[in-house]
Amino acid sequence: MAYIGNIPVPQATQTRDRFTATSGQTTFATSGYTPGFLDVYLNGVHLDASDYTATNGSDVVLDTGAATDDIVEVVAFTAFTPANIDAVSAANGGTFSGAITVDADGATVATFDRATSDGTIIDLQKDGSSVGSIASSGGTDLAIGSGDTGFRFIASANEIIPWNASGNTTNQDAIDIGKDTQRFKDLYLSGGVYLGGTGAANHLDDYEYGSGTPTVGMTTSGTVTITGGNYEYTKIGNICHFSFEFQTTGVSSPVGALRVNLPFTVPSGMFFAGSVRIYNNTFTGSPFIEATSNDNYVKFRSNVSGAVTADIVPDSGSGHYFFGQITYRTA
Repeated sequence: MAYIGNIPVPQATQTRDRFTATSGQTTFATSGYTPGFLDVYLNGVHLDASDYTATNGSDVVLDTGAATDDIVEVVAFTAFTPANIDAVSAANGGTFSGAITVDADGATVATFDRATSDGTIIDLQKDGSSVGSIASSGGTDLAIGSGDTGFRFIASANEIIPWNASGNTTNQDAIDIGKDTQRFKDLYLSGGVYLGGTGAANHLDDYEYGSGTPTVGMTTSGTVTITGGNYEYTKIGNICHFSFEFQTTGVSSPVGALRVNLPFTVPSGMFFAGSVRIYNNTFTGSPFIEATSNDNYVKFRSNVSGAVTADIVPDSGSGHYFFGQITYRTA
């Protein structure tokens, strides 16, 4: 018998015992078998497994005794594990048809080694035509893709970059991830993303949204109580847009200006102003809110005349409404 690759051990795949029966003989002592891996013939006729008993690995017992000079043959098959098999190329007649399942519990299932040069390690085909490949690139990197659409995994730099069938990365700016009608869900990044360019000015490293009930007080001293009220903010990079509304229900010993806490502190040396609307509260001039250097709040102020500004203080009692919004840079 000829083998592809290494000859399996043991080399025998079957053993055959031949007996000439005596009248009524039922038991035949074979040279050995594995239960379930044997065929029994009576005068050349293959017996069904229900016609005999073969369980002890040695004897075959017929249900019905044989006649004189009947020929009983027992063919026992040897179970074995094949050694490594050398693959034969399709050009030399090697083919596989159907599914192949390989199970190696706790071990490497297969190793594919391309010697000398970079290039395709596994060519994936449909009906004889390549639809993609797994390849080596740059000596130490793994690449996977189809045509000019693929990825190269660079372990030394902890990078995944575009890759094409020519084995290079010249097709940058040519591969999309998802599309308008076939989108991924969420993208989780611990760093930032470069939009429209690769310079520091294109680096977006933060987006945040928040809402809640505003914290209201006075810039110097005193307490303010409110009812209802809410705020929202959206922070993109270091720019924050903050809006709020609330109604005061009381004020105690107010000194300074009415203030509302910000979600982020204003950078040192910077000043920002925002717009407000005040309903049913006494003040003079044109109202606005301002956030100044190192503040973590906005305060209500008014332009009275020229360069003169004044603090806005909530009136006592309830029914005084305050609305505002400001866009500022964060520290």
